[in-house]
Amino acid sequence: EGYKEKRSMMAELVSMLLSNGEAGLVDINLNQKQAIQGGYSYTYRLNDYSMHILGGSPKQGQSLEDVQAKLLGQIDLIKQGEFDDWLLEAIINDYKLSQLKEMESNKARGQALLSSFVYKVGIGDYASQIAELQKITKYDIIKFVTKYYKSNYVVVYKKQGEVKREHVVKPHISQLPINRGQESSFYQEIVAMPIVEIKPQFTDFLQIQRTDLKKSIPVKYLNNKENDLFELYYVFDIGSLYDKELTLAVTYLKYLGAKGYSAEALQEEFYKIGCSFNVSTSEKSVYVTLSGLDENMERGVKLFEFFLQNPVSDQVAYNDLVNKI
Repeated sequence: EGYKEKRSMMAELVSMLLSNGEAGLVDINLNQKQAIQGGYSYTYRLNDYSMHILGGSPKQGQSLEDVQAKLLGQIDLIKQGEFDDWLLEAIINDYKLSQLKEMESNKARGQALLSSFVYKVGIGDYASQIAELQKITKYDIIKFVTKYYKSNYVVVYKKQGEVKREHVVKPHISQLPINRGQESSFYQEIVAMPIVEIKPQFTDFLQIQRTDLKKSIPVKYLNNKENDLFELYYVFDIGSLYDKELTLAVTYLKYLGAKGYSAEALQEEFYKIGCSFNVSTSEKSVYVTLSGLDENMERGVKLFEFFLQNPVSDQVAYNDLVNKI
């Protein structure tokens, strides 16, 4: 179905149920549990037809057929209704979060105007898809997947083999005449629009506020007046030059749970409130980042602090991580 059709939007929602980077079925059952090297799901929505693409990479010694079976198994779970009721609402929150993040850039705003034009959808309707997604129920999803997700798919295997380099003869390209002296009415309309000279806006670092937590830990902050998102950074002055195992440690962290939470359950809790965290290291510092919807910042910080203070090691997860590396 084309972009404007409901079935295209339903496929978008199914894709997010499978893979949203946090709590989708592929994310939790395959990526989090390291059942495959990595899996993903996305839709390609166009005017005439749309596509839903599932993909994954095998671990060493794992067959591509096994990866395929595991990916299709997640679709079977949707047909059986084997996903939590809260997941649909969480996905909508995540979709809203993604849109807010995207619209922080002028490029994305321009892309939204272009996309609405290309898809022949009014910009108001294009921007209000969240409202339409909120009307879709769990029963609608199960019915849709059961009806349309059968054996009507194409499988592509990409296997390693001998690299063969072929020389392609450059074809003759005829010269294209350009009518440089002609102007369309649309171009004339754009050129005639009044413009205001853009003046530089310099950063005012004095707007950054500072306070101290206990033990004289400095906190620098700046109110976000652009949208309803927040970002919180913890910066530790220790890096991989000091401890060569730090890089491995921060990679291992995302596969861990916390006291009373499995790794999967903890990931779901963050996803429910529209928050996510990331840990990275450089040669001299470790950066711990929490971000998400401003309305849930306090809940996110409490959950994040609980996790940082109560991580639970998992030898199986560690062994799987080492094998993947």
